[in-house]
Amino acid sequence: GFGLIAFRDDRDREAIAKPENPVFPAPRQPVPMAARYSMDGSRPFNALGAWLLLRHVGRREYERIVDHFMSLTEHFVRELLRRNCFELYLKPTMNLVVFRPRSASDDIDGFVSDLAQRGFGISTYRSDRGTFLRCVFVNPAATHQQLTRFVETLHEVASARSAGG
Repeated sequence: GFGLIAFRDDRDREAIAKPENPVFPAPRQPVPMAARYSMDGSRPFNALGAWLLLRHVGRREYERIVDHFMSLTEHFVRELLRRNCFELYLKPTMNLVVFRPRSASDDIDGFVSDLAQRGFGISTYRSDRGTFLRCVFVNPAATHQQLTRFVETLHEVASARSAGG
């Protein structure tokens, strides 16, 4: 993890300072107490990437990128369901789709291996309902046409596996 708050003027950090923590003994020597000035003294700054992107491109462009990711997600789901051989873990509410071939006897690890032989890598999600495939859409340059071709490849692999080949 990575956590950071940067100030142009060191005196500005007092605006966010937390009270001294009574759990920890006071230091014997004067040392900086960085935990007083952190957003949370024990957790990583997981929002750093989003914050940097927002600062770099601005709110409107950031919204456009998020809308694009959601459009890719919706297109991918439509294409998957149109082929009627995949099931969703649940309907996506963000740019993450978890799905698998409908064939309950299908070996997901084998499916991933077959897909890798065609030049595609895909992650999996293991749940109490079994193992699923997982796609997260985070490439602003990705297109609907590319996803349609990817779904076609997923369908070809699923069809070949259900036919025993």
